[in-house]
Amino acid sequence: MFKSIIRTCFAVGLCLGVAGFGVTPASAAECEGAKVVLLTAQAESAYRAEDVDIEYVEDDLTNTYTAIVTDQETGKVLESYSETPDIPIDELRAIRSGESSTKAVHNYNTKLSRNVALERPGGKSINAYTWVEVNVTADFSWAQIERVNAKGHQAGNSGAYRLNSASTIVRTTSFPCNTVSVQIHGMIEVTSSNSIGISFGSLSSLGFSMSGSSTNTWTARKAYDATTSFSIM
Repeated sequence: MFKSIIRTCFAVGLCLGVAGFGVTPASAAECEGAKVVLLTAQAESAYRAEDVDIEYVEDDLTNTYTAIVTDQETGKVLESYSETPDIPIDELRAIRSGESSTKAVHNYNTKLSRNVALERPGGKSINAYTWVEVNVTADFSWAQIERVNAKGHQAGNSGAYRLNSASTIVRTTSFPCNTVSVQIHGMIEVTSSNSIGISFGSLSSLGFSMSGSSTNTWTARKAYDATTSFSIM
């Protein structure tokens, strides 16, 4: 297993804050997100580069390359991005670096994913795991996305909450292309029996629609909408 940690100390980053994690909120218009670089594609993190560390982990067993974005001050995981190609990672690296034994153009499928916090009630995370599988044509000097094979999203912590009426939409309509954007939306549902200790008060303070009472059984609901984009390098 290969690991490397990059401390992002240059002053770029999307200033999107999360309560309880030492990350300062700001609008997307003020600055850009820290760059997360995978094997085929890159993405813009939802956090300022000077606030985070990015650890890259390669798992040989699952043929997956993962970028884990953590808060520099607390070490808390803020989000993660992964790529799982249908060819060995070493082979993909050789193609993109020009070190492949053949200089022919290659075609492969790769799964790109992001695990992102939709809400953080009381420091707990309500996550959505979003993924898209794309078909890519590439050699060492260029690459393009030919099509989207499949897409989807699901709750990032089974049993703690639900994502109801969940819909995944590919916003990119013209192919081949260099960037694919995936939008997710639905309804978060959390109950008093959740397994990670999310409280009535923490959800109420975030604008969830509450039914029941804090001293008895309750259910909380809130709509969510998020977009993730991956750009070919």
